[in-house]
Amino acid sequence: MPISTTPGEAYAALTPAQQRQVADAKAIRQRAIGPLFDDVYAEPFKDTQPAFLISPSFRINDNVMTYVSWQYGEKAGISQTTNGVSNLAVGEKTSSVELGVKANLLDSRLVMNMNLFRMDVDNYQQGVQIVDEYTTALNRAAGNTEIVYTTATGNVPKVRAEGIELDGTYAVSSDLRLSFSVAYSDAYYVEFPNAAQPDENGYEGAPPYRDVSGHTLPGASKLNGSIGFDYRRSILEGKELFASGDLVYNGKFNSSNQLSDYGWVPARRTADVVLGVGREDGTFDVALLVKNLFDDDTPLSRSWTDYVPPEPRWYGVRVTGRL
Repeated sequence: MPISTTPGEAYAALTPAQQRQVADAKAIRQRAIGPLFDDVYAEPFKDTQPAFLISPSFRINDNVMTYVSWQYGEKAGISQTTNGVSNLAVGEKTSSVELGVKANLLDSRLVMNMNLFRMDVDNYQQGVQIVDEYTTALNRAAGNTEIVYTTATGNVPKVRAEGIELDGTYAVSSDLRLSFSVAYSDAYYVEFPNAAQPDENGYEGAPPYRDVSGHTLPGASKLNGSIGFDYRRSILEGKELFASGDLVYNGKFNSSNQLSDYGWVPARRTADVVLGVGREDGTFDVALLVKNLFDDDTPLSRSWTDYVPPEPRWYGVRVTGRL
């Protein structure tokens, strides 16, 4: 058959099997070459970014002080390209208000700090997933309907964190000191209408994005707390016995940036202890350490495809010294 100079005429003359061979060859060649994009200059970020802190305080008496603070600041935007297209992440704008009290009670044996806070962030910068139209189209040409995303730094219209924090120390005696902290915080997307779909929603026909406004931020647990102790006692001239430990509680959170249903990590409780002897001037000591005393096996993170296990319980000996 003579070669035609009319565009498409020769291809149209091919049999369906031959056309399929051409399509497969084009797909293999394209995958081997990879994406080819025209030269593009990323849009620069230029701006004047003010910042200030106003924090008046009022001393009720010698042992109790209250304060209020209002802080504003901005974070620079990020100049970048995504799949050959300029994709500027604009700057963050953060405004936070805090109301607190600091107190020394029981002849200063009990020291306590408590505060209420609220923080609003406009154009919150975080790693987001953008639909990779190029690779998705290649997959669909090969019969794979899965939506493909690419990662970039993007902006969430508005994020808010608010809550209450309490921490302090209590000197039980000259040898024993206790510490404690507890915090309840609610960090959530006020407005995020175009969040990427989690992996389990990547089926054919699913919209590429979803609205997660009102959802808790990934990695943010609402309740956290800890209790600890520190004990030191002289046993010989210039020597001391010491022990310390802490128990930490972290509430459940979603470790998936896409807030996948498979990303939930349950609450965990971990404890560490140290027992040792040394010189009172701190020049030398030997201690036994136990990390993750109760061998908590709660994962550090998980998702549709990934699982990061915790560090198991372990023992060690620490020797420190200084001249």
